Amino acid sequence: MIELLTKLTARLRKRLVPFFDLTAWVLLIAAMVPLLLIDSPMVATLAQWTAFALALAGVTVVIVRVVLPQVDLSEWLGHARSGNVSAGLVVLAVALIVCFTFMGLVLWAKA
Repeated sequence: MIELLTKLTARLRKRLVPFFDLTAWVLLIAAMVPLLLIDSPMVATLAQWTAFALALAGVTVVIVRVVLPQVDLSEWLGHARSGNVSAGLVVLAVALIVCFTFMGLVLWAKA
């Protein structure tokens, strides 16, 4: 049980690190401050759509894991990095499936 919790916290920490990247926050603040002064309702709309896109990205991950449970992308990526073209095509196909699923959800939600 302790090993499972350790593994879970390590994975969670890896997922949360990008939210504390100083470079991203500087870019966001540099873009948001002038926009806030010029058009504050647009900033609210941008924040809402960003939150909505994060939710749709989460739904995309769930859908892809339900549809492709047998594909371990990290294993295929390792083979692709070593020069295996077939593994690279599998990685490309999974990436396209994720992209098209996300775009489909965004377009469906926007309609």
